[in-house]
Amino acid sequence: MLSEERVRVMTRLAMEEKSGSAAFRRAENLGRKDYVSFQGAVAFIVGTIIFVFLFALLFLSMFFTSVYSLTDELAKTLLIIFILGYIGFVLVFVITVRKSARKDFQEDERKLQRITAGFDRLHELYKIEEDNTRTLKTLTKKQHRQHEAGSPKIRK
Repeated sequence: MLSEERVRVMTRLAMEEKSGSAAFRRAENLGRKDYVSFQGAVAFIVGTIIFVFLFALLFLSMFFTSVYSLTDELAKTLLIIFILGYIGFVLVFVITVRKSARKDFQEDERKLQRITAGFDRLHELYKIEEDNTRTLKTLTKKQHRQHEAGSPKIRK
């Protein structure tokens, strides 16, 4: 016999698993600190690549507009601007990504908790059905017939 509530719980769990399986798997496999640190390391690498690319474009545009007017003093100034800009850009980029990763992880954790609660409820429903089935199996044939007929004379 299928329990309506059990079918609803199973359907909801299947839909949640299908829609967000990758999301709650991150929360299941990694701790928050590890996840945020990993995202920060990736952000550092990506931020470095983005900054170097943008600075190279800026440098090339400056070089071609003022051909051969690059003096030692201008080169030192550009190097200082590059270093300070790089440090500032990467810090802001990494901090932003880490905040976003922290928020994403908390959402993934909430999804995992909902799914875990759903599985706990499903397990509870199975136990209830198993207990009910065991109770019915212990009834004698006569009591079982009375039970099916809806007689209130059943004694346990």
